[in-house]
Amino acid sequence: VCAVVRDRGRALQARLWEDWGGSPTRTRLQWARTENPVATGRLHERLSGVPAQPLPTADEELADPADAAARYDEAIAELRELTRADHPLLLAENIEYGFRRNMLGIRGCALTVAGACLIIAIVLLAITGRPAFALCAAISAASLLVWSRIVTADWVRRAADAYAEQLLAAAAHERRAIAA
Repeated sequence: VCAVVRDRGRALQARLWEDWGGSPTRTRLQWARTENPVATGRLHERLSGVPAQPLPTADEELADPADAAARYDEAIAELRELTRADHPLLLAENIEYGFRRNMLGIRGCALTVAGACLIIAIVLLAITGRPAFALCAAISAASLLVWSRIVTADWVRRAADAYAEQLLAAAAHERRAIAA
């Protein structure tokens, strides 16, 4: 069951990143996506030397956005490998992001199950009058509310952004360790 949920989340991730214009980590590195080129320049500088290949300059990104995106993705993959160990906060953010992404991946199924349980509980309550079915209906209604109002793409995006920030911070830390 866990593999099915993870597969649904991973399949959804591609669509989310397409909607977001790329992974949150990549968008933080892209010159074209920044409102503050000075901050982007500082970020590139902090990461300089961590990925084997230099990150694209603003001019390179402008001249060939597809190549720049591929270079960013290669650098991000390298940063993930460099930071896989010894960064517990990064691991926690990655787990949170994966959990939220996977929950969104099964949201449709969860809404269907919660809706069906609510209908069944209401019917059984009407037929039997047993208070236990009122509790079942309340729990099902609460589940519907959580899955429909909380488990959203924005909820996943917040976790993805937090992970991206931690990955870049951990990578900058690795740069300092390499330089020392």
